[in-house]
Amino acid sequence: MKTLIKNGIIVTTENEYKGDILIEGTKIEAVGRNLRVEADKVIDAEGMYILPGGVDQQCTFRLSLWGENERI
Repeated sequence: MKTLIKNGIIVTTENEYKGDILIEGTKIEAVGRNLRVEADKVIDAEGMYILPGGVDQQCTFRLSLWGENERI
């Protein structure tokens, strides 16, 4: 099954830009702007951030609050 996520804000380690992601099964097949492909399912991600392959189920962040490192 092919899924196309369109119009999202794609965040990479280098930049962020508005674009599309094609997923086939469980694998990302293509990332780019205005992908013109046939897909079984199309998701409009307008105004949403997409982090392809970058989010684990559990994330730990370090923030400096009042001059001290806090883990949230």
